Order: sequence, then structure tokens, then C-alpha cells
Amino acid sequence: MIKLLKYVMAESNLKLSPLYLNWIISQFDYNDFKGVERLTFSFLGCCYELNILPSNIALSSYLKTSAKTDIKTYNIGTDDTSDGYWDITTIEEAYNILSGQLLAYWQEAESYDTFVDFKLIASEYLSEKRTDALALILGSGLSKLNDGTDTIMLTEDIEVELNRIREKYSDESLKDLDFMSTQVGETNAKSTLLAKTSLSCINTDSGGIYTKRIITINGQPGGGKSRFAFIVYVYPTLLAGNDVIVYETEMTKEDVENIIICHHLTMINKGKYKLPDSAVAMWDDLSQQQKELYEAAKMDLFSGRYGRLIVVTTDNLPVEKLKMDIRSKVKVNPSIKMVCIDYMGDFKTDYLLANKKHKTQWEIVTDGYAIAKSLNTSLDLSYVCVNQYNDDGIDAAYAGKRIKSGMCQGGHVVQRSTSYDLNLTYTAEQDAANIRSLSSNTKSRHSKGFDNVTLKVDLSVSMFNQISV
Repeated sequence: MIKLLKYVMAESNLKLSPLYLNWIISQFDYNDFKGVERLTFSFLGCCYELNILPSNIALSSYLKTSAKTDIKTYNIGTDDTSDGYWDITTIEEAYNILSGQLLAYWQEAESYDTFVDFKLIASEYLSEKRTDALALILGSGLSKLNDGTDTIMLTEDIEVELNRIREKYSDESLKDLDFMSTQVGETNAKSTLLAKTSLSCINTDSGGIYTKRIITINGQPGGGKSRFAFIVYVYPTLLAGNDVIVYETEMTKEDVENIIICHHLTMINKGKYKLPDSAVAMWDDLSQQQKELYEAAKMDLFSGRYGRLIVVTTDNLPVEKLKMDIRSKVKVNPSIKMVCIDYMGDFKTDYLLANKKHKTQWEIVTDGYAIAKSLNTSLDLSYVCVNQYNDDGIDAAYAGKRIKSGMCQGGHVVQRSTSYDLNLTYTAEQDAANIRSLSSNTKSRHSKGFDNVTLKVDLSVSMFNQISV
């Protein structure tokens, strides 16, 4: 890793250093390193989370504040062969040794130059990691074979591990650098206003729908959170001429389109005609007038006057492939300005790509947000993520209590990854009266937040009208 380090140092004054740091953090994890390299990776991760470049000042601060905790948390040993800091007497002793090693490692990295293209250095490093990983797999396999391990099980395990290192340490990931580097520039630092929402409480609080932001819409099961995302965020973005991708985990492509078409029908007819999207599924039962209204709304919405709606059902798209799928679609179609994920907790996981591990729902949700956060540094997109409360959040919502940070699936990790956090709630009495309450958790970067704005809803045509300030 030492040759890569110089490329991400603030002192190197490289325009693409943020991009290189993003690639390192996205490409590797703590298990790829031991000893001082693991502590170095932890330092880089800390800088990444703080949205700063690694520097001498940042390193000094890290050693004083977080290094000791990270040594304990990530079981960092004092050399490349030890299993963890507990190999020596105390955490203090481990800290003293490792902090000195990290300073020396940093100083050595400073002596390297950056004349060679980063991709060449990164390719060499990936090759080294492949070689080391392959040697471990073969050595472990031979040892297990000699111990009498079943050959069929052993072969399957080796195949999984070989697929893992082929995927993880592939030079294919370097192609992302070509794509992302074309996105680095003025738009990388500045967000763009795509549209205003239909709700003044959101527009006043956050300014509207901007790129470079991750919006989370939390809600109870069956409370209309998907419709809220489609109508309050996706629909205005389409009308403003921007293409939108919706990654749909629950409904069909037709279901999503019908929700937006039937809402559009209501809007262009100024509420005079309403056609519930649920009725469209029973097409033969519709009157001729209803069919004509529907077709007219559909033709207008998809005529080319507005942005294009791209619905991707995720039956064959595990969360491990989401990042690459977003990048490839945006590369082909730069007009895409919003990604809507409905909903985070229902993504599937690929057993092999997840290193033969069955991920929990919490892990899938946090993986999804990590992907949005990593892409947010390189792509000028708005991200709308539909999420659901956890058990504590559901109980609080039905009781009419305030939703606190951490009450959604993914917990505090989601809250930290989100630019703008919206909570849609209702009690049994409010549901009977077609009422929803909308609140925003305070995020000082973009908004002051607001509490309990009352919305009158008609979920049959996905109408959300603000009736209180």
C-alpha cells in the first residue's frame, strides 16, 4: 500500500487525490491488511469519513484521538504475523509500537514520487494482493487435504475463494477510475438544483431537490413511503427534464409506472378526474373514458417532453452489483440525475460475492448506503432511498411519538450516511382520516429540520397535500 499512499496525501497537491482515496476505501477492507498497513487503512478510512485528504496534520490528530480505539476495534497486531494487539501485554504497548510504525510508514511514503500513473501503481498492487491471496488459498487447501477434509467440500471452498480474489483484486475496478476522472471538476464539488418538490416544508427547509445529496424517506409498512418518494421526489425531477433510475425491490416495473401515470393523470386534469392505479390492473373493467384518460396521461408523460423513467427490478441484481450497475447506466446516459432505491431493506445478496456469507438485513441496508455515499463523491446525482423503521421506530410511529435517530433499519449508520432524513408517520386515527405526519431530522449541512407537518393524503392516486406549516 505504501506506493499508493503518496497519491492520496494532501501534500501531493493532486487534483484526483479524492478520487484515488475513494477507490482505495471502496476496493479494500480491513481484512486485506495486517499490522501497520491495517492501521494505515484505518487512518485513510477516518479521513474519508471526515471528507478530508490524509495529511501530516490529520495523521497527528488521528494518533491523538482515534488510533488507540481502532487498534482495539480492528485487532491490529504489531507486525504482519501477529493475530492482534493482544499478542503483547497491553493496548498501551501496542499503541506505542504501532504509532511509531505508522509515522515511519508515512515518512517513507512521502519519499516516493507521483510521476507514474496511479493506475499502473494500483495494478501492480492488485497483482501482489492476488499472488499473496492465491498462495494462502493453495497452502491452506493443501493443509486441509492432508488433514483428510472431504475433497468435494474443499473444492467448493477453494472455488469460492478463487472467485472472491478474482473479483476483489481484478484490474476491472481500475476502469472505474477512467469514468470517474471524467466526472471530476466543478460539478464534483457543487450540487445542482434539479427541481422543487410539491411540499413547501421541504423546499423551505432544504431548498428542493439537489444533486450530491442522499435523501432517506423512512416510514411504517404500508404507509405510502414508496409513493411519497415517487411523487414528491421522482415526479418533479422527471417534469424538470431529468432522467431517473428507480431500483425497485418489491413492485413490478408496470406497478411503478402506473403509480406515476395515474398521479400525472390527476395533475394534468387539475383533479377533475382520478383513476386509482390499483384499478389499472383490472384493465378490462375500466370504462372507455378511463382508458382514454390513462393512455393520454401515459403518452404525455413518456412523450419525450420530460425526463425518462428507467425502472430496474432487482430480482437478478444483488446489492454487491448495485454500484457497478449505477455507474454503467450513468456512463451510457449522462442525462440520469437521480437514483431512487425502493426499498433498501429488500435488496438481495449474492452468496458467492458476499464471500459465502448470508448477510443480515442490517448489513444489506448499510451496504446500500455505503454504495450511495461512495458514488456521491464522483457522480453528480441525487439519491432517494426508501427505508423502513425498525421495531422501536414502528412502535413510536403508531404511538404518535417522535422518531429518534437510529429508529430505522440500518440504525445510526443510515443516519450518518444521509444528507436529508425524512420521517413519514401515522397513528391509527390519522390513517383512518387519511392523514400523515412529516418530520425532518436536523442535518446542519443542508437544513434546520422541521417537526410534524400535517399532510392530507389520497394514496389511490398518490396525492400528498400539505395542510399545516
